[in-house]
Amino acid sequence: MKMIGLFLLITCMGSPVFSQYNWELVKDKNGIKIFTAKQEGSKHKLVKVSALLPGKIEKVEILLQTPESNTKWIYKTKESYVVKRKGKEEIINYSSISLPWPATDRDLVAKSTFYYHADKSFKVILDGVSGMMEEKKGYVRVPYFHNTWEVKSDGKGNVAIDYFLQIDPGGSLPAWVINLFVAKGPYETFNNLAALIK
Repeated sequence: MKMIGLFLLITCMGSPVFSQYNWELVKDKNGIKIFTAKQEGSKHKLVKVSALLPGKIEKVEILLQTPESNTKWIYKTKESYVVKRKGKEEIINYSSISLPWPATDRDLVAKSTFYYHADKSFKVILDGVSGMMEEKKGYVRVPYFHNTWEVKSDGKGNVAIDYFLQIDPGGSLPAWVINLFVAKGPYETFNNLAALIK
């Protein structure tokens, strides 16, 4: 599943790991709720998105199965392509993310693992992969990335998505740049997603 776009990402509601945090609602608009939480031992916040979007779950799956489409909807994604694919269950893809000056652009290699359920709901877990591709000049390789999507239909023409992101973007970034991706990035990503799945 497409990397879903570096700073935007998140992990799933109801998860025993993520439910322990004190989530703060930072944006609530158009059926998209963005939450953040502090994590002990890290200066980087966790991000959670809870969204209820009009559309078809099949279209969400297609997008997540097609990393090449990430540039159309994942915030600031500059390039994204498949490195290796194993059916519908596993995809490894490369993504690069454009950051505002003076920050250096980021990139990462991530493995998406898909889990399908009988009711057509599905879960995708993305983890950063190290050592598969050489680092590129002009980019900071993201040292840690973990993202989870839980996607299901509500039976009323809407898709419910719980999304979590845990990331260390690496290097040094001004606080204002990081903040861009805490609320704005996830919101823009899900707003773009909403337009594509109707």
